[in-house]
Amino acid sequence: MIVYHGTKAQSLDKDTLFFKLDKKYIIQSLRNENEYFLKDSNEDGTFFFVKDGVYEKLKYEKRISLKKYVRKSKYYNRSSFRKLNDLRLMEHFEKYVIFLIKDDDFIKVIPGHGIE
Repeated sequence: MIVYHGTKAQSLDKDTLFFKLDKKYIIQSLRNENEYFLKDSNEDGTFFFVKDGVYEKLKYEKRISLKKYVRKSKYYNRSSFRKLNDLRLMEHFEKYVIFLIKDDDFIKVIPGHGIE
């Protein structure tokens, strides 16, 4: 089962987060080039982003490391077997408009959660 959340109408009043597209932490799917997985995601319930468009020359105040953001969050527990609470992280990211920055491209993404 795959769950996608968020709608374009709701995104108008959301804050925006800009993350560097770190290829060591954010892994592009081999099956679908529009999906990005996190290295910390679990195998039985996986958090991912789905590409929702590509933009150029957007202005932003701060580019954040997604790895640091996730690992400092309450959704990450270093001492647990399943370190990342994927579903709760998806629900958290639903509150934001999210861009992954790759060179001069700004990839707008929507959070998702899949269960195998």
